[in-house]
Amino acid sequence: MIRCSSATYCTSIAVGEWGNKLDRLKEVVATMGRILAYDQLRAAGRSGAASSDELIDFARRDDWQACWQQ
Repeated sequence: MIRCSSATYCTSIAVGEWGNKLDRLKEVVATMGRILAYDQLRAAGRSGAASSDELIDFARRDDWQACWQQ
């Protein structure tokens, strides 16, 4: 179940309520990832944010996951 505080912004996903529907959950998480990536690219370069070229260079690095976990 996806709980939304408004029509546009969802605040949480109740993972325990998905039961044995892991394929559907994977699909939802992948969709959320695509939306987030699109959002990042759309905001690139605005108000001091990294440019789209900087984001692409970062994604090509081998150690990007280690940077994210710090």
